[in-house]
Amino acid sequence: IVLPLTVNAIAGAPARPDITVIHPDCNTLTGTININSPLASTYNYSVDGNYVSGNSFPGLIPGTRYSVTVKDNVTGCVSAPLDTAINIIIPVASPVVSSPVSYCQNETAIALTATGTNLKWYATLTSTPALPSAPVPSTAAAGSAKYYVSQTVAGCESPRDSITVIVNPTPALPGITGNTTTYCENANANPLTATGTNLQWYDVATGGSVLPAAPTPNTFATGNSTFYVSQTVNGCESGRAQIAITVNPTPAAPTISNATPQYCQNTTASSLTATGTNLLWYTLPIGGSSSSTAPTPATNTTGSSFYYVSQTVNGCESGRNIITVTVVAVPTPPVVTTPVEYCLNSVPTPLTATGVNLQWYATLTSATALPAAPTPITTATGDTKYYVSQLINTCESKRDSITVTIKPNSLPPTVISPLEYCQNTTAPALTATGVNLLWYADGTGGTGSPTAPTPATNTPATTFFYVTQNSNGCESTPRTAITVTVKVTSTAVAGFHFTPDTVCLNGINPVPAYDLGFTNGGIFTSIPAGLSIDAATGNITLASTNAGTYSVTYTYNTTGCVLGNTASANITLNPAIPSQVGFSYSSPVCKNAGQVMPQMVTGFTTGGTFSALPTGLSFDINSGEINTGNSQPGVYTLTYRLAEQGCRQARSSFSFINILDTTSPVTKFNYSSTDVCLTGGAVNPTIVKAPNFTPGGVFVVSPAGLNVNNSTGDINIGLSVPGTYVIKYLVSSLGCRLAGSDSIIFKLKAYGTPVTGFSYTGPVCKGDNNAVVVPDADFTEGGVFSSTPAGLVIDATSGLIDLLQSNAGTYTIRYDVAQGVCNPAGFGQENIVVLAQPAAPTVTSASVCGEGNVTLNAAALGAINWYTEPALINQVNIGSSFSTFINSTTAYYVTNKVGACESEAAVANAVAYPIPAKPYLGGDTSICPNEKLVLNAGAYNSYLWQDGSTNATYNVTSSGIYKVIVSTGEGCSDSTDINIIILDDCSDIVFPNAFAP
Repeated sequence: IVLPLTVNAIAGAPARPDITVIHPDCNTLTGTININSPLASTYNYSVDGNYVSGNSFPGLIPGTRYSVTVKDNVTGCVSAPLDTAINIIIPVASPVVSSPVSYCQNETAIALTATGTNLKWYATLTSTPALPSAPVPSTAAAGSAKYYVSQTVAGCESPRDSITVIVNPTPALPGITGNTTTYCENANANPLTATGTNLQWYDVATGGSVLPAAPTPNTFATGNSTFYVSQTVNGCESGRAQIAITVNPTPAAPTISNATPQYCQNTTASSLTATGTNLLWYTLPIGGSSSSTAPTPATNTTGSSFYYVSQTVNGCESGRNIITVTVVAVPTPPVVTTPVEYCLNSVPTPLTATGVNLQWYATLTSATALPAAPTPITTATGDTKYYVSQLINTCESKRDSITVTIKPNSLPPTVISPLEYCQNTTAPALTATGVNLLWYADGTGGTGSPTAPTPATNTPATTFFYVTQNSNGCESTPRTAITVTVKVTSTAVAGFHFTPDTVCLNGINPVPAYDLGFTNGGIFTSIPAGLSIDAATGNITLASTNAGTYSVTYTYNTTGCVLGNTASANITLNPAIPSQVGFSYSSPVCKNAGQVMPQMVTGFTTGGTFSALPTGLSFDINSGEINTGNSQPGVYTLTYRLAEQGCRQARSSFSFINILDTTSPVTKFNYSSTDVCLTGGAVNPTIVKAPNFTPGGVFVVSPAGLNVNNSTGDINIGLSVPGTYVIKYLVSSLGCRLAGSDSIIFKLKAYGTPVTGFSYTGPVCKGDNNAVVVPDADFTEGGVFSSTPAGLVIDATSGLIDLLQSNAGTYTIRYDVAQGVCNPAGFGQENIVVLAQPAAPTVTSASVCGEGNVTLNAAALGAINWYTEPALINQVNIGSSFSTFINSTTAYYVTNKVGACESEAAVANAVAYPIPAKPYLGGDTSICPNEKLVLNAGAYNSYLWQDGSTNATYNVTSSGIYKVIVSTGEGCSDSTDINIIILDDCSDIVFPNAFAP
């Protein structure tokens, strides 16, 4: 490699030389340096003044600067020196490459390769730096690209050589005619075809092996299959074109709903039908010409003819199905009897005719036959026609008619009813007006008699007789009834009484109580005069009656079979007793008036009760006394009600009371400043009174020392001494206004240093309640608390420490008071140690079935304390274990105490699981050999029978004692057993068929 080093030549001197360094090793210089010059060999060359006759200088050190000159041996002139460092360059050959490299479009490429040492790859001939690795060509687009590579030997890089990458485009899919080829089952198929270069056939969409030739579809099996074909151009295979092969099955012959239709001779036939697709009709089972139009059979001649039909589905024709058409002769009409007669409302029977498969119709032309032979309706008179035909071999005859006549019934006979007779008198035979009379004992059924019956009178009773007439062959209906009553010859029931028999004139009108079976129709009378009584009912009207005792008599005269009778009863009527119920209240009254009693009228009748409206009044219902303190302000109506008592009438009266609400005085006050510094220029504070402030009160101050006007509340600072005072304003009660007071704290301070000392009661533990600051005496309020380092949660105003939210550690707490009117700035500080809260102990719960002793265990590094509640008040044990008796589940709270700090509580549960209810299998019993007995233990979590089975039920198979242990899910159990005997023979056991209570 020649490195030209050029400078301006000195006139008359040889040209300055170039230097070429050739050496196989860059690390050690053992070879020579050749100095090249365009001059003839008559010149000598020097390195640092050392001339040689040749141009090679061995042993020079790389990187060292040398002065190189050329001397003309003839003239002695020396060239300008070349002062330079010697660069050691190794001439390295380019790596061996293979180019071009070809890919198909979208083919997976691999990294380029070359033969050489320490290869470096480049995107262009001159780009730097080198790529991080051998490039992987992109095959996404067709075209060509160049990549470059060099090798580095002994730290010296060769020239770059190029590799050309050619990406050939993916060929188009081969041409095919249609994507789907359809065949019918068992049809002849041809090999598949496509248009393209170097076609390759496959039976899978991707992968797979190339088929040896274009495939021929198999039509012996129905279904779908798919073949694929590609073409190859420039060594690149195209995608695969898909050819779908469908082999459609030979369809089933069409469905024929009626394969043997039958027509009656000379009736109009309809076109034949079948269920299928693209039907074709034939007159021959094989061959012959087809028609897509369904044929219509001829019916002019009796006999049978044959037709054939196929269907075509997906271009494939099915086999042919046969239809046999039969034409039969029409039968004659059936034989009928007409007319048919019924009486109105008589019970009809279904009509009849002589024929085969009779068809009944309501009209001559109705299209639908009746479901059965009709039963005539006899509820209306008149004529009705019915029609009937016979059906032979599906051919129906003409219809014949039957006329049904409904005749009206005879009119009912005329009778006299009811008839009454006294017991044991002679009664005549019954009579009625009519034709062809028939007599009956009942309203329906039975056989009528033409002889009229004679009623019997020996027994009191009501008897019904019935009669009809028959004037036109139809008996009258319904039967006419004659009621015959035989009455008992009896004495009238006249007894009665008054309950009560003593009544107040201001009471309820008395009504007599009749004896059982009382005979109405008599007359009530009374003596002496003065009783207002209803003669028919015996009811008494008190408003028009005088007080006294009266005798009331009821008289019934003989009527019909009832003989006359009389009875009497007494009643006493007492006069009414008067009462007084008037009262009133002093009103209005204040809510704080206390107890208020009503003022009663003279002779006030006690024993009643008070009530009030609306709600909100507190009062005694018996005395009417009002508790104003427990009542709501308002106007109330109080009512006094006196109930009826004896002959005293019920009465009521009312009065009003107005309860006025008590009011509170407005006593709120303050000053323009309540913290005043006593200095030479101090100004008296101004009193500030609340709106509607109540005047007339008095201001008092404690302790003495503050000059306050007791009427106005004004403060005179000049006449006062420093101190903290309570100023109170007092207002006494007046009318419905209550007494009231209010107070404020007033500080009068002399100028001085603030008091900032404070402390905390220790030690404190994380997890304890808040730590409260303890201020020194006369502590100056209004400062700010702070703490260092971070981790302590402290209230800046109160100094309260939230130990739950604070971290354990040592903190410095500072209290700063800013400079004020009466004090300079100041501060105080205190250290506090927040001890870490111990970890809660690890506890182990215990359980027992039912009740009993349990032992709970806990583990911790400190002292273990046991409590009965979360508040940790009632301590019951100290130590790692705790034994106790329980009969129900109980929680215990366990803490770990290290020094003065106690952990949060862990919960140890002493669990009392319930013992299951004792299972019941029944009492000991015996069963017969053929009986089946299943023992059912009931609903539990698990079961264990005497033989180890674990089912809820057990099938008894032999005599013996059967035992079961039942358990809950917690393992608590109980058991029972039963003795069962299987008898040898039960034939001698007699079971009763009835039981006495």
